[in-house]
Amino acid sequence: MPTTPDLPLVNGGFPTLPPNAPQVNARWRRWLGVLLMRISGWRIAGNIPDLPKYELIVAPHTSNWDFFHGFCAYLVLRLDNTWLAKHTVFFWPLGILARAFGGMPIDRARGSNVVRMCVAEFARRGKMSITITPEGTRSRVKEWKLGFYYIATEAGVPIVPVSLNYRDRLVMIMPPFFPSGSPGELLKSMRLLILSVSAGAGHVRAADAVAAAAQAATPAHETLHLDVLSLVPREFRKLYGEQYIKLVERLPQLWSFLYSKTDRPSRDSFVGKLKRAAEKINTRKLSAEIEKFAPDAILCTHFLPAELLSRQKAAGKHVPPLWVQVTDFDVHALWVHEHVDHYCVASDEIAFRLAARGVPRAKIHVTGIPVMPQFAAPLERAACAQELGLAAGKFTVLMMAGGAGVGGLDELAARLLEVPADLQLIALAGRNADLLKRLQALAKKHPGKLFPLGFTTTVERVMTAADVVVTKPGGLSVSECLAKHKPMLLVSPIPGQEERNADYLLEAGAAIKAVDGATLVFKLGRLLAEPARLRAMSEAARRIATPRAAYDVVALISSIS
Repeated sequence: MPTTPDLPLVNGGFPTLPPNAPQVNARWRRWLGVLLMRISGWRIAGNIPDLPKYELIVAPHTSNWDFFHGFCAYLVLRLDNTWLAKHTVFFWPLGILARAFGGMPIDRARGSNVVRMCVAEFARRGKMSITITPEGTRSRVKEWKLGFYYIATEAGVPIVPVSLNYRDRLVMIMPPFFPSGSPGELLKSMRLLILSVSAGAGHVRAADAVAAAAQAATPAHETLHLDVLSLVPREFRKLYGEQYIKLVERLPQLWSFLYSKTDRPSRDSFVGKLKRAAEKINTRKLSAEIEKFAPDAILCTHFLPAELLSRQKAAGKHVPPLWVQVTDFDVHALWVHEHVDHYCVASDEIAFRLAARGVPRAKIHVTGIPVMPQFAAPLERAACAQELGLAAGKFTVLMMAGGAGVGGLDELAARLLEVPADLQLIALAGRNADLLKRLQALAKKHPGKLFPLGFTTTVERVMTAADVVVTKPGGLSVSECLAKHKPMLLVSPIPGQEERNADYLLEAGAAIKAVDGATLVFKLGRLLAEPARLRAMSEAARRIATPRAAYDVVALISSIS
């Protein structure tokens, strides 16, 4: 089944039906539906196809609120639609209203042939749409009831998938498709094990993004996300976690030397020694987790689990199809292992470089770097700005990082607040409580100009409210900015992978770089004075963005593994 596409907010999220779609001539319905959706904060993404006949399938169906939000969308569209529901829903007096608005009760205990009845109705009517929840219950199920498939194939009508996105408050109407093949091929599900390493946040965030996309697929794939550092000895955990962070923060030039020196490793090189050290790791816990979950495929968002499992395959042990997701716009020797089955990479250039290292081109897939699915959803800037207390029409800078050479985030904010321009700053402190306090103290001196934020799970909404983002060029951070088409001012890249990320963005025209705090102030001033350049950077970000990367990775693994 198709993965979730980018869906536009037509007419501000309140689309009208195209002329060939079945509809009712009752304007009050649209007025009422728009009112209810505005009150609840919901919108419609996508639109009904310009076709006289089709079948809507709504999944997943897990809440009683599904009916309310779906009914509001039905009113907005003035949709002439028949929807099927259990006969127990049609109790008096609700049953009278339900039938008046297209409801059709189904009592399976009486053996009624729903498929035959619906196919006959499609044949009888010149225009018809029907809505079905293929799960048949609000409880989580592993398999769908297949009546919807047989209705569509026997009536010769397309299927229009519909999903309710509670996080972004969207009723999502996907493009139509005609089912082909067997029901099993259409509804192929899998068990996906995702292995990350908590050495830096990016690897874990990429894994979370793929897991979210897999669970949002139709039907949902069963996923398990494990941090491999929780399964290895404490000494190795300290080396890969704490020591890595300390090295790149305190001795960045040493890290730069090691990154470059080890990119073409020999047996006696640092990488060679790391690989031999990895061979000594006790992997019984990891093997036990794999055996317990019994995945159909494994995806690694860090090179360590890829190394461990490649070694197991080399030793003749059975390992499910092994996939690797590279999480930067670069590829280092540590990612390359003989027994990896497939690689997902950020760009065509990385695919070319990986092939130059001897990886067969057929194993390499250009998907982009996975970001959370909500970054692909269209959002309204004014609404996001209002949530943060911002002035929607004022130039807004989102600050996500300080660092070596440019100063801490609070120091940067203080510098930018002195820029002689009418702008406002959002400063993300994350989980750093001390930094948040310093930013809040600074904000009191500049009311209406500085907006400090702590940890948030809705970064995509914060980004939507911004004109430009000040950030370190981590693979995940810049991929999120690209997904929202945001120009970037890059600061404090970690030598090695983040420098390569910065190079990619600078070449594409989506970012500029500041080597110190003074340069940052200067370059922001230039952007303020050159709105055409800012628009060009936003367009460049749009061109290279891959907001659906997580969905594409899931679709690839599902279709190939």
